[in-house]
Amino acid sequence: MGSFWIPHKLLTCLHATMSTQKSSPAKPTSKPRKQSRAKARDGKKAIVGYFSPELSKQIQILAIQEDKSMQALVGEALDMLLENRGMPPAGER
Repeated sequence: MGSFWIPHKLLTCLHATMSTQKSSPAKPTSKPRKQSRAKARDGKKAIVGYFSPELSKQIQILAIQEDKSMQALVGEALDMLLENRGMPPAGER
């Protein structure tokens, strides 16, 4: 079996996953933390779906190979779907 190249992002993710240690659960604080939202998300809506682990892994690998985020790849796929149906892309991703 030949050797293969592992992209840096994937290697870092694998290392972080493998090196996590079990720790005691965090003590609850007296005040619940307020969720902060990234400014880049302002005015945007989440589009969510549940897919097989195999598809998820393929998209992650593709994202690493193309140095793109999974969100960028999903946005590209949605643009292609709209175009295929005769609709223009719907604004900024």
